[in-house]
Amino acid sequence: MPVNPSNCTLLLTLPWRLHTIRRMLSSRLSLPGKSVLLALVAWLSCAPAAVAAWIWVEGENPTVNRMNRHPWWYDQVKKELFSGAAEMVTALVLEPPQDPPVELRQALRSADAEIVRRHALTAIGAYLAIASFLPIAAWNGIRKWPEVLAVFAVALLLAMAAWRIRRRPDRTFVEMLGYAIGNGLLLALMGRMAGPFTFVPALMCVVTMSVMAYPAFIERSWILIATMIASFSIPLVLEAQGLLPTTWDLRDGGLFSHAGALVISGTPTAILVIGATVATVIVAGIHAAALGRSNRSAQQQLVMQAWHLRQLLPAARPA
Repeated sequence: MPVNPSNCTLLLTLPWRLHTIRRMLSSRLSLPGKSVLLALVAWLSCAPAAVAAWIWVEGENPTVNRMNRHPWWYDQVKKELFSGAAEMVTALVLEPPQDPPVELRQALRSADAEIVRRHALTAIGAYLAIASFLPIAAWNGIRKWPEVLAVFAVALLLAMAAWRIRRRPDRTFVEMLGYAIGNGLLLALMGRMAGPFTFVPALMCVVTMSVMAYPAFIERSWILIATMIASFSIPLVLEAQGLLPTTWDLRDGGLFSHAGALVISGTPTAILVIGATVATVIVAGIHAAALGRSNRSAQQQLVMQAWHLRQLLPAARPA
C-alpha cells in the first residue's frame, strides 16, 4: 500500500514533538534560547523522512519476494485452518468463558435480580386481585367462612412474600421452595372454595408459568411442577378417602363441580364465576406480556451489542 513518507514521519514523531515543546516552554531557558529550540523543532518537522515508501498490510502481496521456498513443506501448509485476528477477538468477546471470573458472576446475578424484581412486582398485583374477590364472594353468599378467609389470608401473605422478594431478590432455594408451596396451598384452597374443575385449573397453569420464571426454578423445574400437581391431586385423594367433603362427582353422563364454601344460586354466582374467569385471563396476559417484554429487551440488547462489535472488528476474509 503506497503512502506519503512525510505524512508517516509526521504521524510517528508527533508525540515526541508535542512532548519537546511542552518541556521547552516549562523550562527556565531565556526567551532567545526558547526561540532557537522552537526553530530547531520546526526544521526537524519539515525535514524529509528517510522511511520506506511502502507499508506492509496483512493480505497484500509484496512487490518483491526474496524468500526461499522449502522444497516440500511450503505448499503443504493448510491456510484454511488459520484464524484471523477478527475471528479471534470475536470469539474472545462473544463466547462465554468456561470458568467465569468473579466480576462476571456478579454481573449475571445482578441481571437475574433485576428480572426477579420486575416479575415480583407483577405477582403482587395478581395476588391482590385474588384477595379482592372476597367482597364479591360475600355478596354472592358464603357457606364456609374459614375456607374463604383462608384464601384471602394466603393471597395477602403471598403478596407480602413477593414484595419481600422484590426488595431482596437474592433468595435461597429453600425460601423460594416455601414460596412455591404457598402458591400450591392457595390453589388447593381455591379448589375447595369454588370447585376443582371451574377456573382453578387455568389459574394453576398461570401460577406455574409465573413462578417458573424465577431463576431458582429454571434449573429445578421438576420440583415446581411436582408441587403444583400435588396441590391439585392431594385434596382429590383426601376426598376419595372420605377425609374431606366431596367437591365434584360424575353422574348422569356429566361432571358436576361443587363450590364447597360458596352459595351457588342466581345472578351473583354467575357474575362471580364469569368475573373469576376473566380475571384469570387478564392475569395470564399481564404475566405473559411482562415475560415477553423482558425476553425481547434482552434479545435486542444482545443483537445491538453484536452489531456494534461487527462495526468495530474487521470483516473475516473469505477462505
